[in-house]
Amino acid sequence: MDYLLAVDDVSRVGALRLRDEDGRYQRTVDEGRRTTPPLIELAHLLTATRAVETNTETEADIAYFRITRGRAKAILAEVEEAVATWRDEGCALGMTVDEFDAFTDAFEHKERDAAQQVIA
Repeated sequence: MDYLLAVDDVSRVGALRLRDEDGRYQRTVDEGRRTTPPLIELAHLLTATRAVETNTETEADIAYFRITRGRAKAILAEVEEAVATWRDEGCALGMTVDEFDAFTDAFEHKERDAAQQVIA
């Protein structure tokens, strides 16, 4: 959920917007502010992301994302919990073998294996 809420309207692709029970949009950003990095920070974003992916991140890389290591680990755990039963969910929805084959790479990959090691 936090991952979805981190996307603001300036950079949103698609129509997914989440509302609370009172109908207010979640993660509404004040006028003139943004939560996604400006384009000039793209190189820094890519460098910090690659460092995290290769487990070579520094405190500066973690600080760039404006979250603590503990929060990052908690987010990984939430994502893992959400995708861990994808095959069971697919069976319940009646997915075919071909559909499972098409979706496997989205849920079973080396990045997920690395995330599982981090949260273990």
